[in-house]
Amino acid sequence: MKSYLFRLAKYYFKNDHLFFDKPLAVNINDVPLGVMALSTWSRAYDDMWEKESDRWAEAILETEKHCPKGTKLIHVADREADQFEVLFTLIKNNKDFIIRSKHDRIIENGDHYLRWHLNKKKTDHEFKIFHTKLKRCGCNCKVR
Repeated sequence: MKSYLFRLAKYYFKNDHLFFDKPLAVNINDVPLGVMALSTWSRAYDDMWEKESDRWAEAILETEKHCPKGTKLIHVADREADQFEVLFTLIKNNKDFIIRSKHDRIIENGDHYLRWHLNKKKTDHEFKIFHTKLKRCGCNCKVR
């Protein structure tokens, strides 16, 4: 099935870059609940930046549709989701989220950068993330 989809992408989009986004839901005990908003996309668009940034916000809203009312969700994403459009969608819709920052941006009246503000906060939790394919320790993560 996968090779068939790649052949389709190459034929229709003149490239072999077909991607799948699969937001996975897990419960508080880390038990997978399933894929929430499967989508496919290709980098065949003229305006690639717009298409790639839109898909994060769309996946968040789509995931919310599939959950029973009153379900507490925390959206977790890597640096690729550290974009204005995604953050705006989350904040505008009053969603809880954790996004690994990519940009050390200026915040709070333009007086200091994000990293400066985070370093002043007390660390609530600290853990290590391991790279599963390389089987080596990754970076230290802190939740503040």
